[in-house]
Amino acid sequence: MNRFSEIVKESNSFEELEDHIIPISDVLGKPNVATLKFGDKEGYVFKWNLKFNIEEYNGTREISDIMQVFESVKTLTNAMKRIEGYDVDFKIDNGFFVRLTPHTQSSGEDYKFIVGQNWRNIILDYGQIAKFFKDQGYSIRNTKIEDNEYEETSSVYIVTDAPDYVTTQFKDDFLSQFNYEYIDEETINRRITCTNNGGMVYIFPEEEKTFVVFNQDV
Repeated sequence: MNRFSEIVKESNSFEELEDHIIPISDVLGKPNVATLKFGDKEGYVFKWNLKFNIEEYNGTREISDIMQVFESVKTLTNAMKRIEGYDVDFKIDNGFFVRLTPHTQSSGEDYKFIVGQNWRNIILDYGQIAKFFKDQGYSIRNTKIEDNEYEETSSVYIVTDAPDYVTTQFKDDFLSQFNYEYIDEETINRRITCTNNGGMVYIFPEEEKTFVVFNQDV
């Protein structure tokens, strides 16, 4: 937990959160930590690899581990109320995630959704995308990278709790930024596009052998 301690050492509230996270690490091992930039603030994602598959039958040892993890989550929900300046969320899929998103509010923010291109990869800035939705009063609920081996592409799904008009605003801002700020300056030579449907945003390439990815493993 050294990396966690380094991040939270200046906050008594975070030290309390660390006390509740330690039991999870006792069961699942040391977490990987991703640091995300939200303007001038930082957010964190703690990820543990699961030692069991919750979609399969498990033995008594695995069930005991599952119960310990969820008991730790129960105590974390109480700590959440005392973590000032952050929202704390949880997710379970191929791992167990604890996400700390800083409270941030900007007006007229010039978001930079796209980091740039690295060979065939078009790299998106997860922190800036999350900040856009956070500034509107909403959050990203899940993300998924969809690989197409036949066309050698990857696309990004973003699931939010935002209404359609907010995801439409994001789509319009994203396409405007991509078309005018990047393609015209020839800093990116592969085209991608963006669509939305309700709270979902879909960013995908318009040609083969192009990969849309995030700059962080979230």
